[in-house]
Order: sequence, then structure tokens, then C-alpha cells
Amino acid sequence: MTSEVPNAEDLPTTHVPLPSWVNQAAKRESISNLPLGPSDYFHQRREPRDPLPKRSDESPTQDITARQRGTIIHLLLEGLAGLEAEYYATTARQFLMHYPDMEVEHEQIISEVIKLLENPDLQMLFGPHSRAEVPIGGRVLMPGGDQQLFSGRIDRYVELPEAILIADYKTTRHPPTPDDPIETDIAVQLEIYRKLVTAACPDKEVRCAIVWTTGPYYRAVTSEELEAAWNKIN
Repeated sequence: MTSEVPNAEDLPTTHVPLPSWVNQAAKRESISNLPLGPSDYFHQRREPRDPLPKRSDESPTQDITARQRGTIIHLLLEGLAGLEAEYYATTARQFLMHYPDMEVEHEQIISEVIKLLENPDLQMLFGPHSRAEVPIGGRVLMPGGDQQLFSGRIDRYVELPEAILIADYKTTRHPPTPDDPIETDIAVQLEIYRKLVTAACPDKEVRCAIVWTTGPYYRAVTSEELEAAWNKIN
């Protein structure tokens, strides 16, 4: 015995209303589960149509060169810190041979890095209790209530008897004056690092500082400055 299968065109038509969300714009995907670098937070929060802030005289080529220059300085500071001072220049020149397109900048970069490494006021950043490029990650409760996941590296991490000092390098050629306020995005970046380190080491005070390699110029950032910037986040 066989049963006949009805043709599709013989089936009754049923009109089912579409759900209301079909005609609504999709919500912007939350970034809370995507690991961000602390310095990337403000970039990710911008709408795609929002341009990144840039000096009016800065071309795309200059931006790439500035980033490459910054990367080179970071690598030199990490690699030279454990050497005797007499080997700084020779080792730096050997390293910079890998960057022939930056040759016009080589001597300037070497001078900048050595000046920073030999600055007596900055020796705690390169002493036996310091480490370079320390990885850290975790979730941070943002002012809007989002538990954002972060993953990054701290440029210099110094463990003192009574506190932990974290320092972030800035390689811009135009460091601020002592009276200039800390830029909000830089302060928020440091506050994210501070919260992550505090969660890992709750028994120690975490202090923050910025080192502008041009100069060099060292500036401690107070907890009040960090909290004021944090409270500006929407």
C-alpha cells in the first residue's frame, strides 16, 4: 500500500507575520568579548565614520614612519637595558642595520635611546627589579557596566618594596610641557593597566608614569588624574 505525497502547489498557503526585528537595524556588536589592547580602546569605540585624530600636517606616510620609529625605540630600550653602557651604541647600530629605510634617523634614534638609558633619574626603570614588555590581561569593569576583556604588554614594570610602578613609553617628537594635562586616552590606557595589575597584586599600590623618549621626559601620573579621565568615559 502506498500513500500519495501532495504537490507543494496543492498545499494551503499560510501567511505568517514577520517578527518586528526584521525591519530594525542590527545592534552594534558588543566588543566586551573581543580582547583589546588598552591603547586600542578608544579606537574601537569610534564609529566607522569618525576619523582618527591626526595633526593637519601629518600624511599617511609620516604616520607609518612614526609607528615604525616607535617600534624600533621600544625594541632598543628592551634589548639594551641589560648591557653595559659601553656597548649601547655598537649594539644599537648593528640592530638598526635591519632597518635601512630608516637610515636617516639612525643616529637620532641611538642618541635618544642612550640619553634615556643613562638618565640618572630613570635608573629605577632599568634596574634589577624591572622587567620589559610584561604581558597582562583580564576583564575590567568599565564605567558603562561592560566587563571588557583586555590583553596587552606593559613597557616597563618595576616591583618596589612598597609598590609596583608601571611606565609607558611615548615616542612622539613633541612631548607636552609640565603644565599640559595628560591626554584622556593616554590616562585611560594607564588606568586600565593599573586596574589589571591591582587585580593581580591587590596587596600593593600601583603607580603609573609616562616616559616621552624625546627629551627624555618622565612624568608620574597621579591617581586623581587617572580617575578623572576614567570618569569621562561614556
